[in-house]
Amino acid sequence: MLGDSVKPIFDAGLLHLVDLDHAISPEIRLTSSIGPTPGHVSVTIESEGEQAVITGDMTHHPCQMAHPDWSLGDSDPDAAARFRVGRAVKLLHETDLPCAEIAIEGDFCDQTHMIRTFRRVLERLPSAVRDDKGHCRPAAVVT
Repeated sequence: MLGDSVKPIFDAGLLHLVDLDHAISPEIRLTSSIGPTPGHVSVTIESEGEQAVITGDMTHHPCQMAHPDWSLGDSDPDAAARFRVGRAVKLLHETDLPCAEIAIEGDFCDQTHMIRTFRRVLERLPSAVRDDKGHCRPAAVVT
């Protein structure tokens, strides 16, 4: 694949390599999503107070919805868990998003997967990490 797809672009001088965390514009940035694939990045788009994250290969098989702790593609499952927890901790500290949204933004399958991963990695619950902002709001509050 690299030989017939990427190499011609590289040879033509059209390829611009960037760091794993790279701002394309004020609204669009790449953020490292290590774990699923070495060098993998997610695309974060922010505009008018809204944010979207394009994660790419967050899950690989429908069975991961029932068993999110199964590693079916993370090149380094421990690094992937630490990355996901780190992203979620940042969102817990910097936003008032409900935990269900933070779970999705943090590349977890769902809130339960996030809680189990927090317990395993940090030995704490997300609500305890939220700092002095209080507990995670339930998803039903989202409008």
